[in-house]
Amino acid sequence: MTVICQKLKTACFMYFSIQVIYLLFFQKTSYRKYALLYLIS
Repeated sequence: MTVICQKLKTACFMYFSIQVIYLLFFQKTSYRKYALLYLIS
């Protein structure tokens, strides 16, 4: 997945956005942890 992200950053961003939206609606506690990882990276 990392190789795909490096070659297709836009696709990776869209994929990550979908993950964040999923976590936001279904796993709000885990969403905070992912938000921190997003801010760090």
